[in-house]
Amino acid sequence: MKVALCYSPVFKEHKPCFVHPESPSRLDTIVSYLESKNILSKFPLISFEQVDEEILGLVHTREYIEKVKVFSEEEIPLDTDTYVCKKTFSVALSAVSAVISACRRILSKEYDFILALVRPPGHHAGIDGVALGAPSQGFCIFNNVAIAAKWLIEKCKLRKVAIVDLDCHHGNGTQEIFEEDPRVLYISLHEDPRVIYPGTGFIEQAGKGEAEGTKVNIPLPPLTGDKDYLKVINEIVLPVLLDFKPEFLLLSAGFDAHYLDPLTDMNLSSEGYAKAYLMVICSVFEELKVGCVASLEGGYSSGMAETIYYLVKLAEAEEYNSLEARTTTYSSFKAEVLDTIEYAKRFFNKYWKLK
Repeated sequence: MKVALCYSPVFKEHKPCFVHPESPSRLDTIVSYLESKNILSKFPLISFEQVDEEILGLVHTREYIEKVKVFSEEEIPLDTDTYVCKKTFSVALSAVSAVISACRRILSKEYDFILALVRPPGHHAGIDGVALGAPSQGFCIFNNVAIAAKWLIEKCKLRKVAIVDLDCHHGNGTQEIFEEDPRVLYISLHEDPRVIYPGTGFIEQAGKGEAEGTKVNIPLPPLTGDKDYLKVINEIVLPVLLDFKPEFLLLSAGFDAHYLDPLTDMNLSSEGYAKAYLMVICSVFEELKVGCVASLEGGYSSGMAETIYYLVKLAEAEEYNSLEARTTTYSSFKAEVLDTIEYAKRFFNKYWKLK
């Protein structure tokens, strides 16, 4: 597998004027760790061309786009969670540009997997900003992955695109954008929405109309560990993906289900989390010969950088069996986790060929 990274210091120019978990230091931590492990010198670092802002209209309303532009100029927060600064609009457009450029490189067969280390994140940003009744946009400006998916379908004429979202929070913006679009398969593993933002992503939220069944949400109880998380990947995520047969794979690459993350309550280790990503990327590549672009979403602990290190290091060799599941689900939640997995399998078995 030919692997590359996409990164630019420009993504650090979206910055808060107060202490905030989604800050430029996230990228500093990742880059420093990858440099210490000689990863940045080993893999190509691709550049990107800035796209025209009209591309944002593939998923967002003109009113919302103009709102972000004006609020950025005047440095007015979009909501209590989502800050902006004077450079936010241009940096957010650069994040979209980087993901689109990465997709072009995959389509041209130059690379098979590209990890785009971009910010601000995007999967909570819906058609008009706040999505599906959430209390805020959860640090997100433009939905980088959703725009890329729509671009692949509308501009590149692909028939089917899959998005896998392993951020700890449900991508309510992505779900809203493709709620009625059967051309986009959206699979999300996230913490139980009854106990975490944005309060969406229940199993029954499976899409509408012709798209029913193409939105696959698996909400997991707090303190779910590696072994059960990988069980979901193996028994639900991979069978659905391979049954759908996408022509392109996009990842909303969040790393906040790590046990060290201060904003969530899951129990994944760096090795287990990386293995989950690699199982998805490698299986789709090996079985369908389909490439993948991963776009950074959440992740607010040192575990994010370590997880990314394992992911990039082993992607080239298409190797994940060397990674061991390190954590187990807390015993008080074990029965609930297994019940959730079995219910999800029964529910989605009417749409997909599951194990």
